[in-house]
Amino acid sequence: MPNLAAIHELVSAAFNDDELATFCADHFRAVYEDRAGGQTRSQRVLQLVDYADRYGQLDRLLNEIAKANPYQFGLFSDKAQAEPASQFSTPNQAAALFTRTFDLLRETPAARTALIGAQASLTQTCRHIRLLAEYKGVHDLLQQLELSYRVVYDLLYEQDVLLPAERVRWRGLTNSQMALQATIGKACGFLATVSFTADTAGWADELRAAQTQLGRAYGQRDVAGCGAAITTVGDVVGGQLSRMNDRLIGALDTLGLTSLLGVLRQARAAMNGQPQGADAALAQRLARFAADVDALEALAVRLKTLRDEHDAWQQADNELRSEETLLGLSLERFKRRWERLARQLRGLCAGIEAGWARDLDAALTEMSATLAPNATADPLDAFCDCRSAVIQRFNQVDQDLKTLCDLLKEAGGPLDAMLEGLA
Repeated sequence: MPNLAAIHELVSAAFNDDELATFCADHFRAVYEDRAGGQTRSQRVLQLVDYADRYGQLDRLLNEIAKANPYQFGLFSDKAQAEPASQFSTPNQAAALFTRTFDLLRETPAARTALIGAQASLTQTCRHIRLLAEYKGVHDLLQQLELSYRVVYDLLYEQDVLLPAERVRWRGLTNSQMALQATIGKACGFLATVSFTADTAGWADELRAAQTQLGRAYGQRDVAGCGAAITTVGDVVGGQLSRMNDRLIGALDTLGLTSLLGVLRQARAAMNGQPQGADAALAQRLARFAADVDALEALAVRLKTLRDEHDAWQQADNELRSEETLLGLSLERFKRRWERLARQLRGLCAGIEAGWARDLDAALTEMSATLAPNATADPLDAFCDCRSAVIQRFNQVDQDLKTLCDLLKEAGGPLDAMLEGLA
């Protein structure tokens, strides 16, 4: 699984502003032509890496960086080799822990006894993993809806004003509205299977109604009907995406990994206490199981770290939203409050050498300079750079957290099978 945060750091270290523009023009023309005026360097780096990730061109990106700046790429490669890859870097690897555990239970009765004694705790963990998987599934579908909605919206609106029928590119709209309807159907189908269906029934019905309205309006070339349909979709996505994100984070808090680890450690101790004789294969499997338990423990630590970091960046983002409003109302009041917020933000990147931390520190320094007496630079521009740096890091932490959710949710099925084997 590519470490996008490390690749962001590499791009930031490998190129200055002019070099980055030239690099994109030479090797990633679509990114170069899609650049917007007023973008910060961090935003341009994010745009390039995001493009390469979405279109499966990360390997090509890294190869071209290696040619353009061998020194920085060498540092990046050395760091990647020095950091051991997690044993749980893919969902299948995480799920395999419980498959191997189940196989070993048949050969170590003492371990089976230990797990049977903790069956209630394991069952509860299974239930929480299933709930986590459901929230993650709904969240991912809402993100897909958001992307499909935006494509249709851009074909129907110009500067947030609905186009007249004669200016709508109806042929261009054909595939886009069909993709949006298909995504709505997929989302509603999944919502009908989750354990909290009653809680989603209202907005699922709104999506179905919008799906029907969009199909009918498109067939009749009814611009107002199409606009009304996608407005409904936008309202649903806007309201439910953040709500589902909150529930996903809440599900992580109640996951019960600590209890699960305690049970697996007991099983490991019981297995290690069994006579193995000359069975080298069994000894090797027990060693692998022990390493799996250690990897799960490391994952649990990483999960807690990311959860805490997610909260810190969420708070920072919320405060920046509030201060942005104040900046437009009263610069003097903003100055009095900015010093405290700047200290808080510097605390989030203190002692960190990563590219995102350097970008945030530089943005904070520039912001403070615009607030000095006799400064002529526009503080709003500097503030936007600070906000952009915070959002970029917050999004990366959020993505890393959801990647761990993917690892955990795939373990649910094998854990269920293991519990059935204990019955």
